[in-house]
Amino acid sequence: MHRVYKNGERKLEIFSAAGLINRFYEGCPLNEIYDKGVRYYDILLYLIENAEGADKLSGLIKLPPVKVKSAAMKIINLLLFNRENNPFLSLGLSDDATVRDAKKRWKRLLMLYHPDRSPSLKISEELTKKINQAYREIENLGENNFQHQINPNNHRDKSGVKINTFPSGKNLHLHAIRSYNLKYLKYLPAAILIIAISLAILSIAFFIIQK
Repeated sequence: MHRVYKNGERKLEIFSAAGLINRFYEGCPLNEIYDKGVRYYDILLYLIENAEGADKLSGLIKLPPVKVKSAAMKIINLLLFNRENNPFLSLGLSDDATVRDAKKRWKRLLMLYHPDRSPSLKISEELTKKINQAYREIENLGENNFQHQINPNNHRDKSGVKINTFPSGKNLHLHAIRSYNLKYLKYLPAAILIIAISLAILSIAFFIIQK
């Protein structure tokens, strides 16, 4: 499913994507490609998936549609195989994206790199493997976060990847509740013992006072 745009917003992002493609051909720094590639990822996908979009953008930047589409694909591939091996960046997502966001992007990329669309089966298999790996890592980060925290607050894993928000799917939500309950159930025996001792002391004190 494509993102829903307001007309003004879509035009602005198309112009911005056109600027990114120009900068890409000028040899801009990789960090700039990473940053802007994530911001305009939906537009880049649109250019690859729709010949009409590539035709329109080519008029803005005076490049043939085939070069527009090729640049968009190369930028997406650079993100997919980013040097930090960041799974969010691999799928063109900001690092506060949810697992639900990742799942939508994962499905869309699998369709984009389907062997029937790829000129090389070997390349297609490599890309599909990377897409699946990135999605699994994000999914695991979400599950691990629910195992240890009910309300995450800018948590980072050992690799430095920030994990802010996660999906509210039924299974993960129930798992979070069970984890929360188990966390405090282990203190129940000690609490019962303390209450019993306190009642015993109060009973003895009351008996002494009555005498």
